[in-house]
Amino acid sequence: LAEAIQLIRELWTKTPATFHGDSYRIDGAVTIRPDPMIPILVGTNGPKALKVVARHADWWAWDGPWAENYQTAYERLQAACAEISRPFEDITLVAELAISLPDDPATFRRTFTHAFYPGQVFSAVGPTAAEVIREIETLVDRGVSHFPLAFDNERELQRFVEEVVPHVRLEPRPVPV
Repeated sequence: LAEAIQLIRELWTKTPATFHGDSYRIDGAVTIRPDPMIPILVGTNGPKALKVVARHADWWAWDGPWAENYQTAYERLQAACAEISRPFEDITLVAELAISLPDDPATFRRTFTHAFYPGQVFSAVGPTAAEVIREIETLVDRGVSHFPLAFDNERELQRFVEEVVPHVRLEPRPVPV
């Protein structure tokens, strides 16, 4: 992963580009430079891969919610940045959230599985607008600025637009230590 990112950056910043790594090698490759530069986003929670994020990525994405999924990886990434003296704030943070706002909150399922990821359990945010707002604001307060969202159905998306969007705070507040 680290080498692939280095190769991509070489291609995007130099023409002709030359790169010799353990897994990749190019000599005199000519490419069109993106303008503006495309940020490198890596979605991972593995300790080894988070070190690659700290060293090479512009953006980092992982699954929320905060306490169940995001916090541990976030703290590992902070530590990896500290190890190499990279300001953690230089990385744009992304938290992917599965939002569930069912008609009947008693039907809410906090965890779910997905056929694409056998054996993994994911966490949903809900079942009320207040809980979704609280979760988003928790992440915002820790520097998250982008939220790819998934909904169970269009009705729940509409509920989110009506009951969460007008009320959620997107400006960070200091987190108590």
